This record gives sequence, C-alpha cells and structure tokens, in this order.
Amino acid sequence: MLAADSPSSALIGRVRLPDFDDRFGFYLNASLRDRLGRAAAEEFRLEVETRIERSNLAIAQDNAVTRISLTATADWALYPAGGAAPAPRGPILQGRAVSQSGYNSTASLFATRAAKLDIERRLARDLGERIARSLLARAGGILAAAGS
Repeated sequence: MLAADSPSSALIGRVRLPDFDDRFGFYLNASLRDRLGRAAAEEFRLEVETRIERSNLAIAQDNAVTRISLTATADWALYPAGGAAPAPRGPILQGRAVSQSGYNSTASLFATRAAKLDIERRLARDLGERIARSLLARAGGILAAAGS
C-alpha cells in the first residue's frame, strides 16, 4: 500500500490532524501522526470525535468489579483544508472506527489505574491505525476528489 509513487504514499504528510485536549486524544493523535506523518502541506483536514464506554464484566460476590471492558469509538471525517467550518459539500470521506479491550480491577488502586492507562493507550493506537488504514486504502479516491 505504501510503495513509492503510490496514492497512499502521496497522501502522507498532507493531512492536518485534529488537536485534542485530553490524554486519550493525545495518544490518538500520536498514532495518526505515526501513520500519516506530520502535515507539511495541509491539503486535507481530519476531524475526529471520540467516546469511551465502560462496562463491568465480572462482579464478585461482594459486588466488587473485577473485570472492566472499554469500548472506544471514533467518528471521523476528512475535509479539504481551508477554513474552520466543514466544506459546504460535506466530507470527502468519513467513517467510524471501534476498538474494545478490557482490564482487571484489583485491590491495588495503583495497579488498576496503570492497567486502565495502558488500555487507553492501546485503544487509541488501534483507533489511529484503523482510521489511517481507511484513509490510505482510499487515497486514490481522496486525491482524485480533491483534484490532486
């Protein structure tokens, strides 16, 4: 997909990534940047909205939660760069990425917190990979739609 002179490689470094103001967003941005590069020529703008849902999977007899599942969802859209508002004709491409994982809750608050942070990093990385793959797989169509 990323062979020299391929549409996918031509898309690298041309997408302005979203700015986030939370830890999960920071991890997601880093994952996207690893795959799509830093935007040297901002011809496209990626917008991403994320949410994380928590589910208690295992509950002990004393009602203590012992296993927690997190489902992270990212709704994304790619627009031509220029201006703060989305293009009047809508996005060039849009989609949804979903990733799920879980961690154990223990009697140690530190261990539980460390496990939660690790899962958030993994989920953000996975979402970034899924979004980047969708963009890179459709790079030819994206570049054609933008007239590049």
